[in-house]
Order: sequence, then structure tokens, then C-alpha cells
Amino acid sequence: MAQVLKKCDCRNKTRCAHLWTVRYREPGGRTGRQREKSFPTKREAESFGVKAENDKRAGVYIDHQLGQISMRKWAEEWLAQHQVNESTRRNYQGFISNHLVPALGARTLASVTIPDVKKLQTAMVNGGLAASTVNDRRNILRAMMATAVKERRTYESPCDGVPPIKTAGAAVDPDEIPTLAEVYAIAAAMSDQYRLTVWLQAGAGLRISD
Repeated sequence: MAQVLKKCDCRNKTRCAHLWTVRYREPGGRTGRQREKSFPTKREAESFGVKAENDKRAGVYIDHQLGQISMRKWAEEWLAQHQVNESTRRNYQGFISNHLVPALGARTLASVTIPDVKKLQTAMVNGGLAASTVNDRRNILRAMMATAVKERRTYESPCDGVPPIKTAGAAVDPDEIPTLAEVYAIAAAMSDQYRLTVWLQAGAGLRISD
């Protein structure tokens, strides 16, 4: 069970100004790594401790310290995980350097919200990017955040609450080949049981039959 305490020598711990600390373990019982997190009030500390224990029992535990990584650092780590061709890497790096880092680079991964993604999207439109290009950049961020959710760095992706920008009457070309960034985004959004299908269709040209 999580333990709530004050790490101080004050006789009256209820009235002293020191923070309340929660000690808890990651999933794994006694072998789980011990963590600590501090709060200004006892109620906040106790609430966090209860949630941490409930999340472990429900199998939805999130490592909050992993979510404190900056978006700049997370983008670098995410990009390093992907073995892509030079053209795609330049596309990813251009979005990260020119748009993501200036807007959200100093923010922590776990603190990025739906309004933040909407503001980034609007900024790219106001910067003169075409709707299709903005949607392509959004898909890169969506794949980035989907990986964070899969690694349990954050509970959910803020990109899921932001729809793509509508293009002005653009006709859909059924023969158009999606970009690698779009394939990654589609695969990241699929459940595990269907994700392989995306890569088979994209890489081997397989299609769904009637």
C-alpha cells in the first residue's frame, strides 16, 4: 500500500510547511521499484496514493516520472526509435524543429492537452501551410503520442480529440499512395490485432477482398 508521510523533524507535522510525500511501488509487488511524489496537502497526497494503488490493480498504472520528459527530448527519443529513409527523417525532423519544439518543446509530455494540439495546428495554418501538409504534421505528432500511451508515459493522446483539417473540396484519389508518416500514424491508431494488416497492405500491396 502507498504510504503518506512528511519527511521532516517537525513535532506538529499537520501545521508545518513541509510537503506531504507519497511512497508507493510500481507494479510487481515487493520487487516493484519504489517511487516518491510530493504534494502541498495531505488530501492530495492521499488521493494520489489511492489512485496509484487502484491503477495497479486495474492494470492501467502510468509511470508519472516518465511523463515528465520534455516534448523536445521525447521527440528526439521517438525519432531515434524509427528506422526510416532519409527523406522521411528530414520530414519528421523538419516538423519537430520548425513547429513542435518552438510551440511545445519546453512542456512535459504528460502536460500536453487537446487545446495545445489545436493551437499548434492553427499556428501551422496561419504560417501558410496547406491543410494537407498540416494534417500530415498532425499525423506525426499523433504517432508520437500514441507511442507515449503504449509505453504508459501518459494516459491518453491529446491528438485523439483533434480532428484533421478539412481540405477545400479536394477530390479523393483512390490510387494515391500514402506517405510513410501516414502509414505510421494509421498503424499507431489501430488496435494490436489489426496493426499487422496495415503493414501488409502498405509493404506487400495486399488488399482486403470481398
